[in-house]
Amino acid sequence: MTSQGVLPMLWCLLAALVALAPVVVSCAPSSAPDGDGNGGSGDGAGDSTITGSIVDAGDTRLPVADAYIYVPRSPVRSARQANLTATHSDDDGAYELQGVPSGSQTIVIEPPESTGYAGMQIDLDVPEASTIHLRLTLAGQDLADRVSTVVVTPDPVQLTRKQTQQFTAAVYDTEGGEMALTPTWLAKSGVGAIDESGSLTAADTPGEGNVLAVVAGRIGISHVTVANRAPEISALTANPPYFVFWEGTCVLTATATDADADVLTYEWTATAGTIVADAASSSSATWTPPHVAGDFTVTCKASDPLGGSDTAEAVLRVSRAKWVFRTFGPVASSPAIGADGTIYVGSEDARLYAVNPDGTMKWAFPTAAYIYSSPAVGADGAIYVVSADCNLYAVNPDGTKRWEFPTSADVYSRPAIGPDGTVYVGDSDPKLYAVNPDGTKRWEFITGDGVPSSPAIGPDGTIYVGTTDTKLHAVNPDGTAEWEFLTGSYVESTPEIGPDGTIYVGSDDHSLYAVNPDGTRKWEFPTGDNVVSRPRVGADGTIYVGSVDGRLYAANPDGTRKWDFPTGDQVWSSPAIGADGTVYVGSNDWNVYAVNPDGTKRWEFSTGERVYSSPAVGPDGTIYVGSFDGKLYALGP
Repeated sequence: MTSQGVLPMLWCLLAALVALAPVVVSCAPSSAPDGDGNGGSGDGAGDSTITGSIVDAGDTRLPVADAYIYVPRSPVRSARQANLTATHSDDDGAYELQGVPSGSQTIVIEPPESTGYAGMQIDLDVPEASTIHLRLTLAGQDLADRVSTVVVTPDPVQLTRKQTQQFTAAVYDTEGGEMALTPTWLAKSGVGAIDESGSLTAADTPGEGNVLAVVAGRIGISHVTVANRAPEISALTANPPYFVFWEGTCVLTATATDADADVLTYEWTATAGTIVADAASSSSATWTPPHVAGDFTVTCKASDPLGGSDTAEAVLRVSRAKWVFRTFGPVASSPAIGADGTIYVGSEDARLYAVNPDGTMKWAFPTAAYIYSSPAVGADGAIYVVSADCNLYAVNPDGTKRWEFPTSADVYSRPAIGPDGTVYVGDSDPKLYAVNPDGTKRWEFITGDGVPSSPAIGPDGTIYVGTTDTKLHAVNPDGTAEWEFLTGSYVESTPEIGPDGTIYVGSDDHSLYAVNPDGTRKWEFPTGDNVVSRPRVGADGTIYVGSVDGRLYAANPDGTRKWDFPTGDQVWSSPAIGADGTVYVGSNDWNVYAVNPDGTKRWEFSTGERVYSSPAVGPDGTIYVGSFDGKLYALGP
């Protein structure tokens, strides 16, 4: 092997040895030459290049930037312009020294001033036209003495569970300069796991702790809070929405989400009534309202396992209505109740309806015109009703027609049924008819004008009826006149017969009259407007009647005023009296009122239109009443 082949191999071996065991020269720092220029060494045809990096001897991760590397002329001179070649290390500590002449050379490394590093020099035999790699280390003061502060950002920081957060650390020396050092990262107090790059994955449980960046014994701290994200209820829906019938139920459903994907539990409460969910994990529940009309609040609380929660409320109005039956026209007709609990009512849609006690339709009987009149139920279950088509209809309990009886003109009155099954009804011709149970005419009684009033039958069979000739007529069972009582205006009110035989009737002359069985006046009670309403007599003898002046009046048996109750509009409706003495009446202010026996209001129920219809009270206390909104209502007492 020639010397030309051996020499390059030796230089490669030298470069490897220098890289494995960097040379540290313990000598005083050399004074830096003044210039940065490279000196010449002839034509440079055989010059070589030395490359590598300069790092801290105590921490090889720390580069030494801006170190001055040069080859001085021999002997070593302090003036840089006398150097053969020179360069500086960059921010990563890398350098490249070009144009190094072959032969025995001294490489001088001068660290930046005020860094505490000691300079060094290396003597090398440089082969021709070669590249030599040298990794150099500079020793100086301890790294801990040079590092002053470690600043971690962000600080403080709030994270959600399992959230990822990148942290960075800035390292500053004692003179405030930033140092390019890589810290060791630590996560304390269970805030999560952090990798060597400073990326933290937050813990799955909430808590507080610190992220630490450690450099040469110096510590930077960021305060970390890991927060639980509470669930959110975005909707609480009710079916039916807003309004719940008296005897109905309402199903509520919560729509909730949890950003941490926790399994949620639900707690349901209500201000009244009962609420039941299938299980704690059920997002729906069924509410049974109390038998009290009003507004009630149902609350749902959704919770996660770590204590986060959200609540939502639904305000539900309990309607006094047990059910509502819809027709296709206004309902001025007053309901009648059959022995089996079926409710019968007419509508201006020209139909007579039979409604089951649960509010479902049993049947509908069509006529040729609207039905303003109220039906009546016979002892055999037959239903009698008059239509504006000028016919009195008898309808079987199954909804089929039994017969029809023609009248001479429009009929607004309600039929009355005698003990023998005779049906009495008046029309505007003006006539009062007596119709046999088979639909044939028994007799007709001619009045002086129309008969808007419904007939009333006394214990002795006498028929009492008001007419627009301003009179109350008493007609014998054979159709002959017994007597007539004169008022000051139309008598549209239906007479009511008291236990002692006294006949009570209203007049458009603004008065309520008490008439003895012989046709003489017992007393007169004044109101503020027409009295179209039918009077009713309570168990204690109190007479109740409505007036177009908007009031419900209570008169003592002697005709003195007991009290009056104001509504918001005219009262055409006739009162009904419950078993406990409560008085029920409708008003043109769209409301049905329940009034205590002392004249105070118990409750009011709002319909969608005027209430001409007179309430009817069922055996269980349910109040049935129609409204011009086209509905029949069943109300709880």
